[in-house]
Amino acid sequence: MNRVRRLWSCAAGFPSRIVCKHLMSEMRTQLKAQQGKFMSIRTLSLCLTIAVAAAVAPAMANARAYIDIDIAPPAPREEIVLAPRRGYVWSPGYWNWSGHHHVWVRGRNIREHHGHHWVDDRWEQRGERWHHERGHWN
Repeated sequence: MNRVRRLWSCAAGFPSRIVCKHLMSEMRTQLKAQQGKFMSIRTLSLCLTIAVAAAVAPAMANARAYIDIDIAPPAPREEIVLAPRRGYVWSPGYWNWSGHHHVWVRGRNIREHHGHHWVDDRWEQRGERWHHERGHWN
């Protein structure tokens, strides 16, 4: 086998080690070029993903969920209101619908948004059904 390889390389006019080194060097160069293309595609897709997320996030932040059910919420519970804190507003507790029954959500302080006011969670009767509107900034 070695003799055949030596004869072939001698016939081509190059020693076999030089041919192998040249081929390996050329293959490495091509591989690096392909990796560079792959990296740029990956970087581009990452940038596009971040851009789409940044564009969609504000729309998702303003989305509200409305719930209409046949079961009236229980009377609101009495709760201890925490002392006012600077930069926060009090959001009172409310009954939330869990899909099968009402669950009490305790009141809490939420960080104030300057120039806006907090609209509390509320239930209102609409005909035979009860409609829940989540608390939001207005």
